[in-house]
Amino acid sequence: MCVNVHLSVSQTADRYYTELRRRYYTTPTSYLELINLYLTMLTEKKKQLISARDRVKNGLTKLLQTNILVDNMKLELSALEPVLLKKSQDVETLMEKLAVDQESADQVRNVVREDEAIAKVKAQETQAIADDAQRDLEEALPALDAANRALDSLDKADIAEIRVFTKPPDMVMTVMEAISILLNAKPDWPTAKQLLGESNFLRRLLEYDKENIKPQIIAKLQKYINNPDFLPEKVEKVSKACKSMCMWVRAMDLYFRVVKEVEPKRQKLRAAQAELDVTIATLKEKQALLRQVEDQIRALQDEYDKGVNEKESLAKNMALTKARLLRAGKLTAALGDEQVRWEESIEKFQEEISNIIGNVFIAAACVAYYGAFTAQFRQSLIECWIQDCQSLDIPIDPSFSLINILGDPYEIRQWNADGLPRDMISTENGILVTHGRRWPLMIDPQDQIRLY
Repeated sequence: MCVNVHLSVSQTADRYYTELRRRYYTTPTSYLELINLYLTMLTEKKKQLISARDRVKNGLTKLLQTNILVDNMKLELSALEPVLLKKSQDVETLMEKLAVDQESADQVRNVVREDEAIAKVKAQETQAIADDAQRDLEEALPALDAANRALDSLDKADIAEIRVFTKPPDMVMTVMEAISILLNAKPDWPTAKQLLGESNFLRRLLEYDKENIKPQIIAKLQKYINNPDFLPEKVEKVSKACKSMCMWVRAMDLYFRVVKEVEPKRQKLRAAQAELDVTIATLKEKQALLRQVEDQIRALQDEYDKGVNEKESLAKNMALTKARLLRAGKLTAALGDEQVRWEESIEKFQEEISNIIGNVFIAAACVAYYGAFTAQFRQSLIECWIQDCQSLDIPIDPSFSLINILGDPYEIRQWNADGLPRDMISTENGILVTHGRRWPLMIDPQDQIRLY
């Protein structure tokens, strides 16, 4: 094919001289230049076409992926709508139930508050009764403590001192009769001596059941209590031991009288305490019920808050999906026409790649040979070369154009802006100058090239 090109140019050069009287010579350098240009231009053009095709194909892929994403977002949005509606209904139901339970809890809380106030009042009343009874008891306690301390100070020698009396003094006899009455014994001296002889006599006095003294015993005791000489300080003059027992007898009498006065208060205290216990027990039950209701409300509140958060999250997700869908819809609508154009461009690039061998070969032949020819002769050479390629089954575009193969639209517009005429021959000449590997000879009688 290179030989055919070289020979066809020689033949056209002869016809060129015959018709226009202009000489054009072909040289071996032109032949070698054709081969070198073809190899260089084939690599560059193939790389350029593949890059352009892949760039457009990538854009088309992204557009198709966007369309798929839009369809998926539509499905996702359609799926989210019933979920959001169901979640909204659930939240409304929870809110209504929460309001009802809160109202019930408020009622229980009010009842508990009232019962707490009642229990507080009863507790204060019960404490007042207990304090009153304790105050009365405290009147007898000092005397009782003093008597017990006095008894503790006695020993066997003191007791033996009293027993030795065959006929005791009157005050000793009086004290021992009172002791015998309290110990439920016969009030005479033999019985008294027998009591004094007991090893646990003093312990019996110290551990005496003063809470349960019978009124009959106290009644018998009154003649001794009312005796003006039955006083510890007077008894002490006769017997130190009897003084302590006299104090103890008078303390028992005082304690009985105080307990007698205090007993109604104790009964009242026991009744008040029993009522208070019932009130507190009822209050604790209601407080437990209140805690249970509050726990239920707290769990319901947590569930409600969780539902609200999920609802808000779904709403935000829906809003975000709608916004994305809107932007993606605008993008796909704007690029809808571009999709068709990009598909056509990919087909065109693919066709150019399949015809690149013939197209680049003829373009290289143009750069190497036909610079000096006019437009008519250039066209006849291209037609001849196209026929030769087709006869040899070399892929080539039947509508071959040097400008389409080697021209850059942006660069050509820049040439035109710099003063290059817009006709096809001038544009082709600009391509020959920029793509040729040898220094060009420019014949420019109109002085256009100087401006360009």
